Amino acid sequence: MWDQLPPEYQTMQIQLFNGLQSRLRDAVIGLERVVGPLPPDGRPLKAVQKMKYTVLSSKFDLLVADIARWADVFDPSWYLLARKEEAYQVFAQVQDTCNVSYSVPPSPTLAKTMARQLTANVEGPSSKTGSVFLPHADTANFLPISHSDAKQTTYDGVHFIVDRRISASPINSTSTLEDVRRLARALQKQDPATSGILKCRGVIKTEDASSMHFDFVFNHAPGDSVPCGFRKALLHPSGHALEARLNIARSLARSIAYLHTMKFVHKNINPESLLLFGYEQASSRNLGTAYLVGFEQFRSADAATLQAGDDSWIKNLYRHPSRQGTHPDDQYRMQHDIYSLGVCLLETGLWTSLVSATGTPSQDIADEVLANTSETEKAKKIKEVLITMAHRLLLAVGTRYHDVVLACLTCMDEKDIDFGTEDDLLDDDGMVIGTRYIETVLMKLNEIVL
Repeated sequence: MWDQLPPEYQTMQIQLFNGLQSRLRDAVIGLERVVGPLPPDGRPLKAVQKMKYTVLSSKFDLLVADIARWADVFDPSWYLLARKEEAYQVFAQVQDTCNVSYSVPPSPTLAKTMARQLTANVEGPSSKTGSVFLPHADTANFLPISHSDAKQTTYDGVHFIVDRRISASPINSTSTLEDVRRLARALQKQDPATSGILKCRGVIKTEDASSMHFDFVFNHAPGDSVPCGFRKALLHPSGHALEARLNIARSLARSIAYLHTMKFVHKNINPESLLLFGYEQASSRNLGTAYLVGFEQFRSADAATLQAGDDSWIKNLYRHPSRQGTHPDDQYRMQHDIYSLGVCLLETGLWTSLVSATGTPSQDIADEVLANTSETEKAKKIKEVLITMAHRLLLAVGTRYHDVVLACLTCMDEKDIDFGTEDDLLDDDGMVIGTRYIETVLMKLNEIVL
């Protein structure tokens, strides 16, 4: 299996495991410096050793946090492996190598089951799986969420988040229905704490003469905090520590990685599609917990796109120039999501909103948005302004963050050095673009130490 993986993926995995080895070695060395040589055979520490450890435990808390950030990068890389059809063989090898004890002997069937669980059952519908569709609900009970396109509702005293996906044409209703099933099942199995995506409860389907409507119902985040869109936070004066902003950036980048490993593209990434829970109680060092929503335009990464769009100038700010307007030039690819991420990370790093509180363009991009030029020319000018703005990140948040944003904004340029040319990324299972995303975005964001 290893020999069948792309060389870039192999190199990335080696780097990740070397990074873990280095972190664990530093942990052991640091612990021995504090408490002396560790007792053999797992014997407990002496009283004086425990006292020394307590005094310097904060240093080890930082080390634990560093290992957690390492896991944030490793997990998506492991899920990316499941794009290979031979993934189940890896689990069989893991069982044999580690001599894992099971209640039943290891078998290819068990290994294949593990692989299927890893991919969150995104292969397609199964006759053994219950329906993802929920009974019809009264949409009048769907209440707006501040600065977000998502809604919230309450049923039997339990809070839920509702996100709409619309199939505007009956022509593609079959493929849309299949995508809805697959995404719902995938989001029912993933862990929100790891993926940054709420767990899906099910889907409410309604139809009219011209379209089908799908309302994704998600579990509310733990606690009773009122959610709001990330735009609301961006519109308030900074006062937020760089650590808090960096956590939001990492969360959004990680959510996109998980969605792509599930073989879906989002197509609607912007501050309105990122929900913050706990923002009202947030401090300067904590903006709350972020979750990706806004799946109204998602589709399978392998499916054909209708190349349909809209003329919303706000949404166009977050779209690559080739995907703007009512009839975009390009088919939608994962790189388009990466470009949208770059615009969001730009706002997060500078702590500025490209859309003002009154719904008008910010001063940074007002001239380009309001210019009396063709949509194509306007889109190119806006991208140029965003790249110019990105250079302000050098002083605001540092070189690494600046490099990540610039890589995202130029990910589809012909001479891009981070993601490569279009021909470089044309592999059958999307592992090359996934690998480069992890290396260029996730790993660099997690290398930032404050």
